[in-house]
Amino acid sequence: MFTSDVKDRWARNWLAWNGYGKFWTQLVREIMRRDDPDGTAARPALRVRRERGQAIVETELVDDEGAFRDLASLSLEVVDPQGRASTAAVTQVGPGAYRAAVPLAARGGWTFRLRSDGEAEPLAERQLVVDDGGEQRLRPPDVALLEAIARDTGGAFDPTPAEIFDVGAARAPTATALWPLLSALAALVWLGDLALRRVRLFET
Repeated sequence: MFTSDVKDRWARNWLAWNGYGKFWTQLVREIMRRDDPDGTAARPALRVRRERGQAIVETELVDDEGAFRDLASLSLEVVDPQGRASTAAVTQVGPGAYRAAVPLAARGGWTFRLRSDGEAEPLAERQLVVDDGGEQRLRPPDVALLEAIARDTGGAFDPTPAEIFDVGAARAPTATALWPLLSALAALVWLGDLALRRVRLFET
């Protein structure tokens, strides 16, 4: 995420760069809406995410006026990691919104191209890399291991909130510093001694 500004507050070290103006020009051009070559429709963005072993491919179509394009004849070209091409059905799921689901049967790089009937060039293209990702894969907890750890350490597996805050008969020794109290007592004795010496109650 790039969160700089264009002035000397956060981009002070960039201002002297001779490519600074070109950088911002290209950045603005990159994020602007792009039209098809014939200028009849905005080029859509293609989003791809993994979900339960499938690639979910989604997009929205709008015309030049910003209105949703419904009932579009779309198809999704899929190229698997071995280079084999296939076609997946694209279904409209909302106003101007379309979706396709593609099973991810192999690891590697997948390419998705959104095509409109009658057009040679794809409307949009995205890639997705599928790797092992074993350390990031969600798995159910090892209940047996957790129960064994709780049993061996004298704890409780899946305790209720009341059990968590119930200390029971367990007691833990604590240390209490006595020097503040003793220091205050010594100061009082010292002040009392000074008072007695000045008043001299016991002198005849």
